[in-house]
Amino acid sequence: MAKLERIKKLIFKSLLMMILACNLVQKSEAYFYKEKARGWHWYEKKKEAKKEELKINEVGAKSASEQIEDIRKEAELRLHKAIVSPTFENIRKFRDATDKTMEMSEKFAYNFKRFIFTNPKYDPYIENPASSGALRIDRIQMNLAKKDKISELSKTHGLLYFFKGGCEYCREFSGVVKNFAAKYNWEVMAINLDGIGVPEFPDAKPDNGIADNLKIEAVPALVAVNPKDNSIVPLANGYLSESGIEDRVDFLIEGRKRNKQMR
Repeated sequence: MAKLERIKKLIFKSLLMMILACNLVQKSEAYFYKEKARGWHWYEKKKEAKKEELKINEVGAKSASEQIEDIRKEAELRLHKAIVSPTFENIRKFRDATDKTMEMSEKFAYNFKRFIFTNPKYDPYIENPASSGALRIDRIQMNLAKKDKISELSKTHGLLYFFKGGCEYCREFSGVVKNFAAKYNWEVMAINLDGIGVPEFPDAKPDNGIADNLKIEAVPALVAVNPKDNSIVPLANGYLSESGIEDRVDFLIEGRKRNKQMR
């Protein structure tokens, strides 16, 4: 009997513990759902925030080129919408997109200038200054270098000037050629193609076929010829100013130098 009583008490205690446990679980669940700012709800919110952050990071992970392309496409889309339906709202959205692009461009331009001004190595104005005084000095140096090149060419080449006395441009250009040759102490042989003379070159030679040999197709024409190898440098085809001839000579000399270096 005593043993049976002990078993009954043990069963009763076990049932009592189960009932208490169930009550505690129900109360905990009710409390949990009432207090949404605590417990697992707070943890779940943090998890949602992390998901949103991941999405943002995924967007931010695009390359710079992709981001620029997205901005361009968005601005273009808004422009098209504003053109098709020019409501104030569509126009405002388009302006917002262009303002954003302008703001980015201005920031880049500003920082680019700051970088250039604080890094002389990359400053183009050091070697190519843009001020009027510096440009004047640069022009003087270029002209001196140009004249030196022309003077060197005059030592190895002679000038052949082809003209027609009945040509208005030839009559005007004859004075330019004479002044140019005198400036560089350059010997000139004038070739008259129509028998009508000009005062600047009274001793001009008649054409003996040399014009065809040198393939002179238009007058006035000025060429430099090297008598040693018969190489020709065309200086003018048609009317040019004196400075124009100088520029042409300088350009052709530089071109010949580059061609030799490339061979």
